[in-house]
Amino acid sequence: MTTLVNNWCFIIGAVLCSLSNKWTLYGGRFVAGLGVGVECVVVPVLLAEIATAPTRGTITTVHQLLLTIGIFWVGILGYGLVTYVSHGWVYIQVCGLLMTEWSLLCYLSSMRQ
Repeated sequence: MTTLVNNWCFIIGAVLCSLSNKWTLYGGRFVAGLGVGVECVVVPVLLAEIATAPTRGTITTVHQLLLTIGIFWVGILGYGLVTYVSHGWVYIQVCGLLMTEWSLLCYLSSMRQ
């Protein structure tokens, strides 16, 4: 449930960052940063709780590795969009919003009735 509620931090942060105002960008980055902080604590704990003892270390390590790979690719995508596309920074924020909505839909579809 915490990850479901926390997705709203990402959605609100991405919407605020997409607006063309310096102060909404600051506020959006702050709200999204709160979401990242919560996710960095909650998800590894959740994964460690649901994993079996022999696979616990592997699962949490793969989670951290995939986060690092994602950060790398977002950096490359961001560089390309900001350098070669007019107002590319807005597209970066919209991509973050789309990924958050996709995550929210996956979470809701996997909930038990």
